[in-house]
Amino acid sequence: MALEELKSGAGKSADLYDLLKIPGERGVVCSLAEVRKGPTLGRQEGAFGENLNILCTFSPGEPVVILKEEGDFFLVCGAFYRGWILKTRINRVTAAQFENFRKPFLWAVVTEPLVTAENRQFDMGTVLPFLFEEGNFSLLHLPDQGVRLPTASLHIGFVPYERSALLSLARKYIGVPYGWGNAGGGVDCSGLIQRVFRCFGVFLPRNVAAQRRLPGVNYLPLSGENARKPEELSAPALLFAKGHVLLLTEGGEHPTVLHAPHTGSFVLEEPLTEERRATLLSAVEL
Repeated sequence: MALEELKSGAGKSADLYDLLKIPGERGVVCSLAEVRKGPTLGRQEGAFGENLNILCTFSPGEPVVILKEEGDFFLVCGAFYRGWILKTRINRVTAAQFENFRKPFLWAVVTEPLVTAENRQFDMGTVLPFLFEEGNFSLLHLPDQGVRLPTASLHIGFVPYERSALLSLARKYIGVPYGWGNAGGGVDCSGLIQRVFRCFGVFLPRNVAAQRRLPGVNYLPLSGENARKPEELSAPALLFAKGHVLLLTEGGEHPTVLHAPHTGSFVLEEPLTEERRATLLSAVEL
């Protein structure tokens, strides 16, 4: 199954850091955190108005290694990325606590694009140790406190993979604004794919370039010799272009895709245009 290939490939990715082998204090993210290039809240303006100082976001519950501190920031290393995060978004933890968040005994995963509770934000694919259910809420564990999230926004354990489940989760993002690095309550193209796949226990790298070169994954060519046509693919499938990834939601004569196009846009599901088709490089059928 391609999903198992992706999971295995992500675990062998050259972009994956082995946190247990990295020296430094142990920490856990306690609220959705922007990861920055430098220890500053300043902006680095991109060509389309995006803040290039933001690299990505780390989700609550993510274990990190604290490498150094400067002013209000920690330089941290997560599974696929390193950068600067505000100290208020990180809790220092013991080795035992670190391991509890790295491999919880029982956990819940967030299945909505963004949930706000107790002045904290939790994005789709956030994985937290599960304590118990009470009424319409479930109590989850963070290093500094318990947090109550609506049970309807969670799945206890990872979501069992079905094609319909993947499409359903991805379509929850329709209308969400594009956010460079997943910042500002938005999501970018690779972040959307990363978050949806985390719900199934598949932890993909952060960037498109890394997502489309995982070892052991059967990537089908969409350009050059022996190129396949999108019409020949079974949906869902990942479609990769240079610097962009889309989810094929319907194949056949009139393919449709779901993606986060660019700054200033919103996640949408639309017919695959000729212009977009010309940029495609490879695909993974799911």
